[in-house]
Amino acid sequence: MLSTETPINKAAPPDAAIKTAANEQRASVSRPKILIAEDDPDQSEMLSDVLKDSGYEVDCALRGDDAFRKLSERRYDLIILDIRMPGLNGGTVLKAFRLKNSLPRTPVIVVSAFASGADKARYKKDGADMSFSKPYELNELLQGISALLDPSAVSRPDTQSG
Repeated sequence: MLSTETPINKAAPPDAAIKTAANEQRASVSRPKILIAEDDPDQSEMLSDVLKDSGYEVDCALRGDDAFRKLSERRYDLIILDIRMPGLNGGTVLKAFRLKNSLPRTPVIVVSAFASGADKARYKKDGADMSFSKPYELNELLQGISALLDPSAVSRPDTQSG
C-alpha cells in the first residue's frame, strides 16, 4: 500500500523551519535599502542585480518624479541618482530631498554623463556625498557605496605619518 503522507524529516526538529524563516526575515529587515534612480532600464537592472547579489535591498525608479515619490514614501539608507531623467531631473530631486529631509542624513551618490569638475562641485553643494562620471567603474561605485554605508569598514591612509 502506498502512503500519501509526507515523510517527516527526523534530522531537523519541527521548529527548525520556523527558526530558519525567522532568521531569513531578520536578515531581510537589516539589509541596507538603496534607491536607484536611473532612466536607462538596462543600467538600472544591471546595477540592481549587482547590488542585490551584494546583499542590499533595492528599489528602482526610471523617472525623477517616481524617485521623489519613493523617497517620500520610504526611508532609504543610500540613494544612487542620475542627473538627466524624465519627469524631474536628478538635480531637482536632490535639492528637494535635502530640503525635505535634513535628518537623518541619507547619503546620495550622483552618477551622470555630465560630471565635469564644475558639475561635481555643484552636486556636492546641492547635497551629494559622491559623484561618478558615466561610464563609471562598477568596483569604484561599489567601494563608494560601502564607504558611505559603513565608513568604519573602509581602510584609511595613515594621516599621522609624514
